[in-house]
Amino acid sequence: MRRALALVLFIVGFVWLSSSAALAEIDSLASIQTKLQRMGYAPGVADGMMGPQTDRAIKNFQRDNQLPPTGKVDDRTMQLFDQRLAEQKPGASSKAKSLSNRAILKLQWKLVDFGYSPGRPDGYTGERTRMAIRQFQRDYKLPVTGLFDERTRDLLNAGKK
Repeated sequence: MRRALALVLFIVGFVWLSSSAALAEIDSLASIQTKLQRMGYAPGVADGMMGPQTDRAIKNFQRDNQLPPTGKVDDRTMQLFDQRLAEQKPGASSKAKSLSNRAILKLQWKLVDFGYSPGRPDGYTGERTRMAIRQFQRDYKLPVTGLFDERTRDLLNAGKK
């Protein structure tokens, strides 16, 4: 009887610990998905589930940051998530901060002229604009920041495809 009770308690404890770990993993993945969204990658809904969109977004982020595109979020990937997000905060980049809404609007139209889709040009650098900037930077072999940095602005303003 004692063995049966001990076995039941062991199983209950194991299931409880396993479910707690699974919930923590879901919360962690949801946080990663939210970070990817904020940086202009498209992981799908931040639901804590690893699907093809999340896998693709992680791999794209890793490629853009010269990491092996494994789709696994290791310590270096997490470190770069936090670093890139810090760079996007207002005031983190004086070059990006100095752009007026009018300048951003013009650059959004330049992206459209180059065949990219920043969403409806509105003078604000939202998620779709950052995604378009990233793709433009990848295609033109620029450092991928998702920001209208100086090199990106110069190439867009040159108007050459």
